[in-house]
Amino acid sequence: MPFDKNTVVWASAGTGKTRKLVDVYIELLERGADPLRIVAMTFTEKAAAEMRDRIRTVLYATPSRWTKTIAMLPAAPISTIHGFCGVLLRSHGPDLGIDPSFSILDEQRSLDLARDAARQVIRQEIRSGNEQVERLFGDFGLDHLVETIVSAGYWLNSLGFDARWLDARAGDQQHAASVIEQELAYQIQKYGGDLEKVGEVADELDARKVRHPLRRRDDPRALLPRLGQIAGVAVAQNLSRLIEVFSEHFRAKKRALNALDFDDLLIGTRDLLKNHTAVRQHYNTLFQALLIDEFQDTDELQAEIISMLAEDPNVAGRFAPGKLMIVGDPKQSIYRFRRARVTVFFRMLQRILDEGGVIEHLQDNYRSAAPIAEFANRLSQMMMDGRGKADIRDENVDFTYRIALREADLLNPKSDSPFLGITYIAAETGAKAIQGREMEAEAFARLLKQWKSAGTIRSWKEVAVLLRAMTNVEVYVSALESHGIPVYVVQGTAFYQKSEVSDLIAFLELVLHPEDELLRTTVLTSSLCGVSFSDLVIGASHPTLDDILNYWVARRDTATAAEILQDVIRKTKFDVVMMAQKNGRRRVANIGKLIEMTRELARQGTTALHDVVRYLRDRAHDASVREPEAQTLCQEDEVVRLLTVHQAKGLEFDIVIIPDLAARTGRSNNDRSFLSDRWGVLAGAAYGLHRKPLPHSLILEAKELEDDQ
Repeated sequence: MPFDKNTVVWASAGTGKTRKLVDVYIELLERGADPLRIVAMTFTEKAAAEMRDRIRTVLYATPSRWTKTIAMLPAAPISTIHGFCGVLLRSHGPDLGIDPSFSILDEQRSLDLARDAARQVIRQEIRSGNEQVERLFGDFGLDHLVETIVSAGYWLNSLGFDARWLDARAGDQQHAASVIEQELAYQIQKYGGDLEKVGEVADELDARKVRHPLRRRDDPRALLPRLGQIAGVAVAQNLSRLIEVFSEHFRAKKRALNALDFDDLLIGTRDLLKNHTAVRQHYNTLFQALLIDEFQDTDELQAEIISMLAEDPNVAGRFAPGKLMIVGDPKQSIYRFRRARVTVFFRMLQRILDEGGVIEHLQDNYRSAAPIAEFANRLSQMMMDGRGKADIRDENVDFTYRIALREADLLNPKSDSPFLGITYIAAETGAKAIQGREMEAEAFARLLKQWKSAGTIRSWKEVAVLLRAMTNVEVYVSALESHGIPVYVVQGTAFYQKSEVSDLIAFLELVLHPEDELLRTTVLTSSLCGVSFSDLVIGASHPTLDDILNYWVARRDTATAAEILQDVIRKTKFDVVMMAQKNGRRRVANIGKLIEMTRELARQGTTALHDVVRYLRDRAHDASVREPEAQTLCQEDEVVRLLTVHQAKGLEFDIVIIPDLAARTGRSNNDRSFLSDRWGVLAGAAYGLHRKPLPHSLILEAKELEDDQ
């Protein structure tokens, strides 16, 4: 299908969407388009590089015809949307008060800075006598309150809204609550208007198992959740105000560093195009075509940017004809946890069709052996029935996320790849989760070894283990390594959990707190000293440790963490001890990585030992920190790769293992707050000695919708 109208390419798995994008790009060049005026946005930098290479390969087939284009191709705007936005902001930074020499924070650095800003704001507000924040602190606790306001900040960014929107949504909550107050005036008066007391009464009724309307907690239409909704308005208002103060402080910290994070790139570009008409019209005229890949994993803010770039400079509110192509597949939308919404795809699809555009389905699968493609078809038909999970009757909900598989979604197998089979491995019936994982890990490790011996597997590089999350990756690593199978964990998360790392962090803490007996015991019984618990009970000490500790305690105000670590490792021969253990090379590499991390902190200005230890300790205790171990192998080596499904996006392997299929999908057990695209920040009012949250009707409804989505 020629690209002469705005087009939606609905590309199922393995159907050659990259080839389609390259073909359209070449078609545009053959029509005389300037490569500097064709924008191609991909999901990853790797995908952008692959697309550029494929275009170059096609052009080199007739180099004399494309000499000038080949020379211009390295400068062509083929990148991720964040890379594209970065270029625009460096060109127009002064229009937004941005220094064009800004640096870009990666996700973890942005998160660290946001949490630091949140802690500072909470402390400042409490010290200044803000009773509302003090109450939030008492109800949530510091860590939970920090995570709540930081998450809310990123979520607001993905929607393209600011704190004023939150205020308006809190007003909506107030209006809804006032209606309920009128309906429940008698019940509220019955309990003296004290909603906190109502929660305590409900607990007493639960304890006595008395039949009473207040005991119904999980039904949003029940009495207690509706009363909780009324009580939650004040908490939501206080949270919204705190989020506004936090957001400004977070922005100020980034300005001080002359740094932007990925959200800033998007928001800055949106504001540039939205608020500077001349700039928007310039780019509307400049860019001749927009080719957008992986559109099913786009968020509201990204879609707004793309829509403005695709506008007709002569007709406000409409796309320029034959300018926009989006490529995606709703079945493959897997980035909701990063705030992408598949509903964005469907709204854009509908707009393109309403304005005279077309849809093209790609169904011919060139990647998988025919039985695997058929298996995918049958499984998808079973899973994607369009019915949803919950009975939701809210007319404000966009139900396009309930995808029903259609004939146009089915794969047409076109590959002549050999079929190696579909093998199902089951743990013993009734096995607990941890035992089941160990059983299946042992089973597929043996199976892989048999296939390698039989020649079914020629190279370990042909094999990938795909996980939903890295939580239990060590179970599978251990099983594979016990059978002598080399493994490479792609961006694992277990660095801080490794004993060689935690032992050294504990020693740094002991230098700061030499009187702490628990820390001393931890270090004495670690591999640094090797004192057994039985020796410890009879009062054994470790003279070498005492000498090292005394030396560095006297110098801790001027010493760097790297100096201390190198000295204790050398004097205790810690690296030699680690090398002698299982996976010794990786353990020693982890030690080197920890030392280098402290040096990097020093280069960034964090030199005080107390600050370094706090940073390392916080990251070690933070489950959301994804720090991989140091690698002694490369993923291009002769190894089996272990990676998440998300990391595998766009990759191909001959043999794929998908373990832990029986695991339940993770669901937040946070009943205290919820981020609702309709209501803003929802929060349950705390009550009683333990400050439990009252059940909240809107939170219950929002969680039901979340489960359905």
